[in-house]
Amino acid sequence: MSGKKLKAQSTQHKASSKKYGIQSTRRGSRSGNWLAAVVLWTVAVANFTQGVFADAITFAGSSIALRDCRVEGLRGGKVHYTDARGQRQQRAIEEVRAIAFDDLPALEVAEQSLGETNHADGLVPLLRALLQGETELHRQWVRCRLVRFHEARGETVEAISHAAVIMGGSDDPSWKSIEPTGALNDASFAAVKEAHENLQIAARKNGHAELRAVLDRLSKKIQPLHDRLVAEHPSEPAALGGTLSGIAVQSIKDGQAGANPAVTAPETTAAPPPPVRSNPRAATPARAASPSKALESPTTDAASPQAIDSLLEKARNADALARCESVRIDPGDRDLAHFLHQYGLALSRNGKADDAAVMFTRCAALYPFSEDACQSLIQLSILHRDAWADLEAAQRLLRMAHARAQEYQHTAAATLAVELMPSVGAR
Repeated sequence: MSGKKLKAQSTQHKASSKKYGIQSTRRGSRSGNWLAAVVLWTVAVANFTQGVFADAITFAGSSIALRDCRVEGLRGGKVHYTDARGQRQQRAIEEVRAIAFDDLPALEVAEQSLGETNHADGLVPLLRALLQGETELHRQWVRCRLVRFHEARGETVEAISHAAVIMGGSDDPSWKSIEPTGALNDASFAAVKEAHENLQIAARKNGHAELRAVLDRLSKKIQPLHDRLVAEHPSEPAALGGTLSGIAVQSIKDGQAGANPAVTAPETTAAPPPPVRSNPRAATPARAASPSKALESPTTDAASPQAIDSLLEKARNADALARCESVRIDPGDRDLAHFLHQYGLALSRNGKADDAAVMFTRCAALYPFSEDACQSLIQLSILHRDAWADLEAAQRLLRMAHARAQEYQHTAAATLAVELMPSVGAR
């Protein structure tokens, strides 16, 4: 972005800067001032648009949906929402049977297939809704719905897989209540491998003592079954693109998935050897290099979220930026909040502060309830502190990040914000 363009935009947004109290004390930080104004203005617009209520909630024991509401998040074991009168409400998650998000029509289709009896025909539509979910809230709720679905059908292995992803992506100890407690079912090899891998990723990610205890318990429960099936199927290739509930992700996307294969016992007779491939490594997904973000499906892509996380952790910042650029046009089914945060980090570490600020701002504004949004606000604060020497704006952004992290119980982000307060002159 050119200096002349930034100067013109800075003049245009001068009034906004004054309104939000981020006018710089230094003339050399015009770029930082303008970006800080855009950050706060964009977040304010995002908060305003959340007032357009079009979600619906159906409570347990009722067939009538509460319409014209806005579901805000799942925290503390409760669904937090704003009703049609603009009043904030909350209900225990177990008291909510279904949620229809205005911006996720696939979930409503899935609920119609499921009905009130968790009909098997509803599984694939529910998995398709999971893949189409664009926000952390979408995916968290659909995963929660999948845990219920599989538990009700006695499919404990599949339920464990989805519960592990939820617990791995949150510091909220209330999620321990979704621990599947039934006996392990005779699940497919693919479903067992998926559950085992998700448990490993979640255990590496989550540092909360109560959730770690649940994850350890589930891992010990499933490990013997996993080891036995690995011994019985030593040469079975992994599904390209990964699985969800033991079903190949690609078949879910293509509409070719049938009934849940997990209800069928795996074959124990010797299978013919797999065909020779021109690239034998292509059949096996790469092991996650970094647990910093749970994926909806494993992938062999070198630009996968795990791969980019690993590059950033190893300070291979130029490579990380190249990977982000390669998926910028079509990010696919990945967690977009996390991708924007990754992209911002890669840009920032390659000396592109202005472009990094845009990515962090998009993350904070478009996915306000996610932990990545809080982390992005923290990174914006650091940019204003280091790149533009604007401590006033840095303080305001850091306080915003801390307040939001506390409200939505993102413990790690809240702790980091507190630790950084002295560095921006805040107490």
